[in-house]
Amino acid sequence: MALVGSYVGLSKGLVAVFPVFLLAWLRFGVAALAMPHWLRRADGEAPLSAQDRRLLFWNSFLGNFLFSVCMLYGVLLSSALAAGVVMAAIPAAVALLSRAFLGERLVPRVAAGIGCAVTRVIRGAPGVGAGAGVDASVTCSTSVNFPVHGGCGFTTTTYRPGCV
Repeated sequence: MALVGSYVGLSKGLVAVFPVFLLAWLRFGVAALAMPHWLRRADGEAPLSAQDRRLLFWNSFLGNFLFSVCMLYGVLLSSALAAGVVMAAIPAAVALLSRAFLGERLVPRVAAGIGCAVTRVIRGAPGVGAGAGVDASVTCSTSVNFPVHGGCGFTTTTYRPGCV
């Protein structure tokens, strides 16, 4: 989360200089350069199944493309602080999706954390739509909330029972 938080903060300055899609491609390119050694298959390792390839596609699409593009547009249209506050709701949203789709149990500590995150987002993040009309505020909130859902989709599609 520290990396995500620092990326959100740095992105405000970057979107002022670079186009959003160029930044998203740069993020993808850095990841592609950092991970080639993970692609080599170990001796005797079976190739990926069709289901694993589909999951890998959806993880990449939700976790990289949608997350980056929507987060960058959200930061462009609002403040880095506002985007950071909304992005801090990712763990709470993951917990709720895990409960809904994976049947995981919510312990009281997690429920309290979800309550705190929801309260902060509902109270409003400072700077969302500052100096703009209601339409801009709704666009900012929507743009920043999409990466929250993209991150949740990435996390819940990655999970496989018994593989923890």
